[in-house]
Amino acid sequence: MKYLFFILICLMFVNACKKDEFRVTGSSFVKSFSNDSDVAVINCLPMENGNILIVGQDMNKSKPGYAVKLNDKGKVLWEKRLSSENSCIWKAFLVPGIGFATIGYPVPSQTQMKICSYNTDGQLLATKAINLVSSPTQFSTFDVLQLKNGNFVFAGCSIPDAPPFVYNGYLFITDPTSFNLLYNRVVTDLPNFSGRQFRGICELPNNTIAFTATTTYLGTNVSDSGLINTILLRTRLNGTKLSEKLLIDTGYSVTPNVLLPYKDGMLSITGRMQGFNSGNGVVVNYVNNNSNGQLISGSITLTTLDSVGEVLNRKSLTDYPENGMISSAKPTRDGGFILCGIVNQSNNPSVPSNTQIYLTKLDGNLNQQWTKIIQTPSASYCIDLFQTDDGGYFLGGYQKSLNNRFIMMAIKTDANGNTN
Repeated sequence: MKYLFFILICLMFVNACKKDEFRVTGSSFVKSFSNDSDVAVINCLPMENGNILIVGQDMNKSKPGYAVKLNDKGKVLWEKRLSSENSCIWKAFLVPGIGFATIGYPVPSQTQMKICSYNTDGQLLATKAINLVSSPTQFSTFDVLQLKNGNFVFAGCSIPDAPPFVYNGYLFITDPTSFNLLYNRVVTDLPNFSGRQFRGICELPNNTIAFTATTTYLGTNVSDSGLINTILLRTRLNGTKLSEKLLIDTGYSVTPNVLLPYKDGMLSITGRMQGFNSGNGVVVNYVNNNSNGQLISGSITLTTLDSVGEVLNRKSLTDYPENGMISSAKPTRDGGFILCGIVNQSNNPSVPSNTQIYLTKLDGNLNQQWTKIIQTPSASYCIDLFQTDDGGYFLGGYQKSLNNRFIMMAIKTDANGNTN
């Protein structure tokens, strides 16, 4: 028995210390990147000439984020640490004509979030500060979208450092290149509800922006107390509020993950469970989510809405083990959607789960065309994806090894989601 234990320890050590693991089959590849700290992918971005950028967050916030640029065959073109102005990175996103940017903060005690701009070689070009009402650690992760007019919109929630504890939402709209603040909007809490963790932004053809966020019911109806609900907020392009409504799913806690334009309305992809941690779903704290931002791993649900936010239909996906959650979804060139996420999550958040990468393709009517569950040596998490020029898909995520080391992953599949 002691020899078996020794062998397991050796395997754990080898898994943590390998610099890179690389496997190529045809037009597909699977690549992992070990590091001198725990780094997990938060975004993957398509760049010029078919190149790909993956950006990771240092899980301990002790070192700046990490970026790797690959070509379309998986060859590393460069990898480097990013600016310490974003020791905590919330999001990475493309800045057309310039390169890319990250948003986050340098140290927890500051009351500013920082936007760091880089060229395509990962060289820091500029840093822009946006003032917050409290320290960034008291904020949920900000989401970001570039509008068709070029401006960027950032949405997040503040948790005050001192009473009164009013959980306001904040919308920042900036110009396209220098991130100068054009509009700053505050969205106050709804009566009897607390929190506004934004997870989903989309621009609609009628010159409006739609946002989904989570909020928790704390009112007098005891049976509903503690249930997590979804808010749909609609604004003009300058952030002026048009409407706001609760998308109540009676008896269920629901957290949004993605919001996309769909036909004449919207598609919201959510995590759903009965009650709160009642045994058929669980609140999770995956990468780039903090204790103030709820996410549910449970039933993956597709909710269609009209242009003003009325629910048209709900449909759940069921072809995965245990509980599941979608972390990213993108339109595909055939008019459908590609979704990636994390499945096989147990109902007990304190027990390690052998989580797996989930990839599913929907047609234009939201019918599933195929699903792949990608096996990896350790618990794995898919965080972001996009369709590549050859019709395949690129996935960015991470593994959590047996000795709890976080290892960045890049996966390229063919058009049917195959890696071999």
